[in-house]
Amino acid sequence: MPKEQEPRVVHTRDKDFREIYATGALGGFDSQGAFHMIFYVPGISPETLAGKPREQVVEVKHMVKVVVTPSTLKQVADWMAKNVETFERGLGR
Repeated sequence: MPKEQEPRVVHTRDKDFREIYATGALGGFDSQGAFHMIFYVPGISPETLAGKPREQVVEVKHMVKVVVTPSTLKQVADWMAKNVETFERGLGR
């Protein structure tokens, strides 16, 4: 009996692919059980810099939202934990 061949996996970038730099994340589960992650970058609001109001305004700009299933969330968590461990051992620099 011939052995089944593993499928060949090819990674490509979608035409809408984009790269962002984020300094924070927030999110949680929705009522359907999907997990939402919003990556953001905080910054000083331009109005604060121009008008110098008494109260400083920090604008938290939401850059991208990623929605995943619980099983994908578990895979991401495992993958991230492995990479954090590598970084902490000094191998990720």
